[in-house]
Amino acid sequence: MASTRLTKAMRVSLTQKLMNHAFLERCKKQIEKEVAYTYMLYDKYVSSKKVTFEGKSITLKKFLPMLPHGYLSYESEFAVAMAGDVKRLHTEYGFIHSWCGSFPHIETSSKSPKDVDKLLFPPHLNTYNSLMVLDARSKERTLYESLDAARTDLTEEIESTYQTTVATLDSVTTVQKLIELWPEVEAFAMNYLTPKSAANQMLPVIARKQLNTALGLPPTSKVA
Repeated sequence: MASTRLTKAMRVSLTQKLMNHAFLERCKKQIEKEVAYTYMLYDKYVSSKKVTFEGKSITLKKFLPMLPHGYLSYESEFAVAMAGDVKRLHTEYGFIHSWCGSFPHIETSSKSPKDVDKLLFPPHLNTYNSLMVLDARSKERTLYESLDAARTDLTEEIESTYQTTVATLDSVTTVQKLIELWPEVEAFAMNYLTPKSAANQMLPVIARKQLNTALGLPPTSKVA
């Protein structure tokens, strides 16, 4: 039976499956914490910021819902200042470190921009300017730094595993050979497979064990 060539498109698809298997749930949990932080800071802003309405001082939290629907600004992100640096927070992506704020090589969101949750802001407010300044000693600043450090560590782990995975897949030319050398990925590679041949060749044991640990292989549940 003819071998099935491991094409570039197959490598890209297989890499994405492996990365999502290993990191998707961890990324989602991290983003959930960051999004909760985003809403917490937004609530702090609208609860502390006051305006004068009909001669009375009132918080934005009470005032904004009183305004006509079309008069308000609706934004999914805003900025805060920390030690001279501006940090952007998003209701879908959490902490934004790039144009979209998601983790590299991981498919964390399936929402279209129009479906992302929006926050209420005063009309004409430029949310690219900082809404507030977080003092270095504040609990909000400490929590941000803790969450951001966790994101950085996870991002570095993802990037390292991605580069190793790509290099490993690039080292073989057929699906059959890949499964011979790395049998733990068969559950992910079998969709690309024509009848495979068996053999006892293996990747260098150390490299294979490191990849299996990093990617959570073999999978414990059925692979979609």
